[in-house]
Amino acid sequence: MRMRESKKWTSLLLAVALALGCSACGGSTSNTETTTTAAAQTEKAAEQTSESVQDSWVPDEDKTYKYTWCFYQVAPIADHPEMFQFYKDNFNVEFDVWDIEASQASELLANRIIGGEIPDKFEVANQSILQKYVEQGIVAEIPMEMLETYAPNVLAAIERDVPGALEYCKIDGKLYALPNYSVNVARAPLAWRMDWLKAVGIDKVPETLDEFEEAIYALTFNDPDGNGKNDTYGLSESALTAVYGAYGYIPYVNSQGSHAAGLWQVRDGHLVNAAVQPEMKEALERISKWYADGVIDPEFVTGENQGGYWALSHSFINGRIGVSGMGQTYHWQPALYEGTKNGQNLEELLKIDPDAEVALGNPPKGPYGQGTFANAAIKEEKIVFGSQLEDEPDKLAKILSVYNWVYENKDNYNTASNGIQDINWHYEDKMGLDGKTEKAVVMSEAWSDDKTRSANFAHRAMTLFSPSWEGVEEGASIRWAKSVNADKYRYSTELFVALPSASLYQSELTSFVEETYYAIIAGTKPVDYFDSFVETWNNMGGNTLAAEADEWYQNVKTQ
Repeated sequence: MRMRESKKWTSLLLAVALALGCSACGGSTSNTETTTTAAAQTEKAAEQTSESVQDSWVPDEDKTYKYTWCFYQVAPIADHPEMFQFYKDNFNVEFDVWDIEASQASELLANRIIGGEIPDKFEVANQSILQKYVEQGIVAEIPMEMLETYAPNVLAAIERDVPGALEYCKIDGKLYALPNYSVNVARAPLAWRMDWLKAVGIDKVPETLDEFEEAIYALTFNDPDGNGKNDTYGLSESALTAVYGAYGYIPYVNSQGSHAAGLWQVRDGHLVNAAVQPEMKEALERISKWYADGVIDPEFVTGENQGGYWALSHSFINGRIGVSGMGQTYHWQPALYEGTKNGQNLEELLKIDPDAEVALGNPPKGPYGQGTFANAAIKEEKIVFGSQLEDEPDKLAKILSVYNWVYENKDNYNTASNGIQDINWHYEDKMGLDGKTEKAVVMSEAWSDDKTRSANFAHRAMTLFSPSWEGVEEGASIRWAKSVNADKYRYSTELFVALPSASLYQSELTSFVEETYYAIIAGTKPVDYFDSFVETWNNMGGNTLAAEADEWYQNVKTQ
């Protein structure tokens, strides 16, 4: 319950206590007996009030509940989404979808919220936004008793896969969000044009940072595409993440959708911010030399994606760069079964150059580390509900019950993700590339594309997270991801809560980090400016966040 409801409880209990106290003043009962009676009656009043509140949660089975809905869309919603009718027929719920493209979701949604529009369901990109929205009264509290009553399957999955995750969805001890997590194996990739490497005399994927450097220079200056023009570069923005990882830290992440802030990482028993560590000065010195030598795409600041699906590296697809770290490993995977498609980046590349060859390598091993960005098991973004649902608790309970159905079993989850079973998809025994046979989801031709499913209110429209399923073996996608070491060489943030001062400082600090790093790389600031940057970062509130982050970590360690 939100503050307004807590105040109602407090007022009611106070009134009961005062009434009992006044009655005692006029009678002959002893003080002890009066106190005991008052306490008992106050406790009974609280129990009755709690029961009354929970009665208000019960959905009306004869009522059609209508929701304004914002979800991770990869295509505009269709005129008549097929899954709308499914949810209407089975649960008596209807949806009004806000068409917000995934690549601009945070900004566009924030603008509408500022304008006074709050959807019934949406996502927040990180903990600091969650904290800010709670403070501003934008998101609804989710009573734990309601979650236990109406979505026990959701709760069971969370406790099975990421125990304690709900603690990271709380502000001041109250639950305001549901976690987004995935048990799938993925991290930022390092995808090489293997045919280009071979063309410049390199017969294996680079393993060390020195080999990485040798390769990107050759891909820039040795005409890897054989067109006789000086029109290729080694890399752009996304692969820099793995280069920073070779120095032990990930200072910022701009190639992973909504992930823009840097990582908080544990070093020497303390939680520290990656962007201000001294090793990053060494990384910037090397990277700035690459830029000065013309090895990094001069347009790296604008990134590799020119619109559309966020994970696509158009620079790589169009033959401008030779290595990319865009998206996740599954965006580069080959077709895992006969009749299925490649990952999005590989699929688009082969449309342009059918003879192209891609190889996924490990992040390069450097002087202080080896790894690249990986989503933590608990992702930064979280699912929240608009504060208006506090005034309609039965509406919140109703949608939780729909989520409960989604997470009852894998068949239901596949229906929510892929459409109607035996119409839009069906199960088939399929042999994967590794020779193992499994019960695989096979999409109908019309629904084989993520955009079609998203437009028809499937895909990510009614899922919260990607769970494990008891008794279900790993699928071909996970087996393939492990074959390219996606379960290794991973750097994830190790801070999972909203810092008390994050809403005051984090946004400005994130911009300051990116601007400084880009300026040093491009040569508009000298490498030695890094020392002044660290001092300014601390004075801008970074030292406050660092102290709060480490205080949280030290408390977690001792529990």
